[in-house]
Amino acid sequence: MSNYVGRAVGRKEDARLLRGEGRFVGDLAQPGMLEAAVLRSSVAHGRIVSIDAARARALPGVAAVYTAADLGDVDGIPTTIIPKPELVRFFQKPLARDKVRYVGEPLAIVIATNRYVAEDALELIDVEIETLDAFVDARKALEAGTSILHEPAANNVADQFGGARGEVEKAMREAPLRLKASFATNRHTGVTMETRGLLASHDKVSGLLTVWGPTKMIHRTRQVLAGLLKLPEESIRYVEPDVGGGFGFRGEFFPEDFLVPWAAMRLGKPVRWIEDRQEHFMATNHSRQQWHDVEIGFSPEGKFLAFRDRIMMDMGAYIRPNGLVAPTHTVSSLPGPYKFPAFEFELRCVMTNKTPHGSYRGPGMYEACFVRERAVNLVAARLGMDPAEIRRINMIGAEEMPFAVGTYEYGHEVVYDGGDYRAALARALEEIDYVGIRARQPEQRKNGTYIGVGFASYCEPSGLGAWEYARVALGDTGRVTVYTGAASVGQGVDTTLAQVCADALGVAFDDITVSRGDTSVIPVGVGAWGSRVAVLGGSAVHVASKELREKILAVAGWRLETPKEKLVFDEGRIFVEDQPELSITLEQVARTVASGPPLPPGLEGGLDVTHTFRQPQTTYAFGTAAAAVEVDTATGAVKVLKYVIASDVGRPINPQIVTGQLVGAMAQGIGGALMEELVFDEQGQLLTTTFMDYLVPTASELPQEVVVRLLEDYPSKLNPLGAKGAGEGGIVPAAAVMSNAVADALAPLGVEITTLPLTHNRLRDLLRAQSHTPTQ
Repeated sequence: MSNYVGRAVGRKEDARLLRGEGRFVGDLAQPGMLEAAVLRSSVAHGRIVSIDAARARALPGVAAVYTAADLGDVDGIPTTIIPKPELVRFFQKPLARDKVRYVGEPLAIVIATNRYVAEDALELIDVEIETLDAFVDARKALEAGTSILHEPAANNVADQFGGARGEVEKAMREAPLRLKASFATNRHTGVTMETRGLLASHDKVSGLLTVWGPTKMIHRTRQVLAGLLKLPEESIRYVEPDVGGGFGFRGEFFPEDFLVPWAAMRLGKPVRWIEDRQEHFMATNHSRQQWHDVEIGFSPEGKFLAFRDRIMMDMGAYIRPNGLVAPTHTVSSLPGPYKFPAFEFELRCVMTNKTPHGSYRGPGMYEACFVRERAVNLVAARLGMDPAEIRRINMIGAEEMPFAVGTYEYGHEVVYDGGDYRAALARALEEIDYVGIRARQPEQRKNGTYIGVGFASYCEPSGLGAWEYARVALGDTGRVTVYTGAASVGQGVDTTLAQVCADALGVAFDDITVSRGDTSVIPVGVGAWGSRVAVLGGSAVHVASKELREKILAVAGWRLETPKEKLVFDEGRIFVEDQPELSITLEQVARTVASGPPLPPGLEGGLDVTHTFRQPQTTYAFGTAAAAVEVDTATGAVKVLKYVIASDVGRPINPQIVTGQLVGAMAQGIGGALMEELVFDEQGQLLTTTFMDYLVPTASELPQEVVVRLLEDYPSKLNPLGAKGAGEGGIVPAAAVMSNAVADALAPLGVEITTLPLTHNRLRDLLRAQSHTPTQ
């Protein structure tokens, strides 16, 4: 039998996509289809006086214009992954009714014969808004006398998260040394090649509402839509087409996810809406913006004694469905791979007049890693200690696993299930040539070349969501179909699950088809988030395939009159162990069952197995990333010379796919660290709504050399595949790595890095602020 798991098998998905045969939501159409456009607020904060759509409705080609008054009493869009109905006052309605709270908030939706007419109609809607003071700085939104964004809330804090271990006050008081520092992370977002979009069609005869376009977690999204429309879930079908990038925000429930299906039902015609790029920047989730006030107590030998962090997070104008995920992970992941005998974290979710916050790849973990790893380097600098050594001193040892951290996520205590963090650190330092860089730095600095090396260690929770569904069936032709509740957002799901099935069942990889993304075929599923597909989806497929294998062997044994224990199953052919000429094919097995002769007891029911795999405990990937950079002190430009990722993802099912995930995530993380930033003026106007203003990394900004080392020493014991997640490990340490590398390069000039992003302008300003000459 061929072993597919662990091999870099070519992706099943690629040939079709490379031939241009992908079917994205923008490629879909229905007879009589209408197009939608959304009127968005141009005011960040104000009371709606009137919305008059008469002129727009009179425009030839306009089928309808709907405002909040037409929707009736629709509930706000609820939180999903972390349900908190008590926050209902902060939930967003599909269309603004009395107030607007951010630029880009939907006011009305126009349905027309085509997008051009719909856009023209938007210009004819007369809106009067009484402007109110806008609050774009979360720190000022908490000042005394500040108006409340969501009455009748007591203030602009929507929620709080915390974590504590030990007696932090006592530990801090008794610590021989203490360090205080403040950090800020920049507001940015995921930038997919394909923007959001959906197509909805309603069959009045059957009552079936079909929605194409949502992804990531279609069963949960369907549940939200059913609740808002007051319909039974089974009357709604969701279909996931090909997806041009996910990155956390794709598949969350946005106002348009209600408006388009609602309009299709109201008009009795298919309606399609495709987000343009400006809308993407204005309306899709923003993320990452936090402020941290950190204090660390430590010994002269570098031992951590206490850790305190007071955090403020800008949530924007509303709490979105997954808006509470980043606050959760910020607090839960702050300790990272280190032992802190005592800690205390407090995070406040502050409402402002900006686009609402939501998930973006590595939510909360990216921010926490930046803060923690920068603080660790500052402690090392204070002691004159090598930053690698202070990490070795404080890292949790492999012999201490499993290790209860003391923080919680999703109601469960964070428990690291296994790993050698020091070994990952050592591997990254070896690959980046840490000793060599340090040896060359003095001479380089004398010559005016500022090379820096930085690194960061992390732990990545994976397999979130507790369970996943799979069904594996043998068809009449001998081909196998895998049905999965997992979703595809471009990460190679079809390939990965086919590899798992091929090994567990004993069939050829090319004889397996993966079916997903259709609620009429897949009855339940949790989807693709939290680095979970291989861990949970793969394990569900593995168990179902093993069970189906036993059924197939039983039928084959009956036909061959041989105990199944003496049969060999090899890529679609089953033969007797010492008599290979006595064999039967999978097609023959399938036809035996389908033809209907009486089968022995226990073989009834068909060659079809369903399994729901459950893993209540999280499994943690881990690693260390490192980079060497050169900083141009005249311009503030950062050149990334080399980037290394040493990552333990347990048992990688497809190393090539895993490497691609890590490198792609690294690229996003570097963009967020060096250039990407959503900037607002004092009136709450977003100033970065095009790629002229919002910069994303190109090949020239990415590392000249990338090295990925997959460590396979600690497969997970929590699932049969030994798998851990790989979707976010590349991005989680990226900002910390880049900031530590840049800080190291500029250390002779007295520059400290505490704020992201590290744009040319920011670094140039920091350099100009230093009046003394460089030191070696």
